Amino acid sequence: MKAGARVCRFYFLLQQPIETSPADLEDRDACDRIYAKAKRSLEDGLNFLLEERMKDPYSQALPRLLYEATNGTQAPTFPVY
Repeated sequence: MKAGARVCRFYFLLQQPIETSPADLEDRDACDRIYAKAKRSLEDGLNFLLEERMKDPYSQALPRLLYEATNGTQAPTFPVY
């Protein structure tokens, strides 16, 4: 790791599965709807994670490590519903 590099917490979010069928492969409109739904879901998830990361007081390594060393537990994170 180079000097000055930020060590941040990783954020992951799994979205709901998108139902498809083999018949959708032959239907251009169905493909377009599935693509739009997947794109919207991905964008919504990324926007949510970016907003939560900005509010996370433990996103950087030093505050998180200090909290965990002092309290003996993992630093809290945001609730995911």
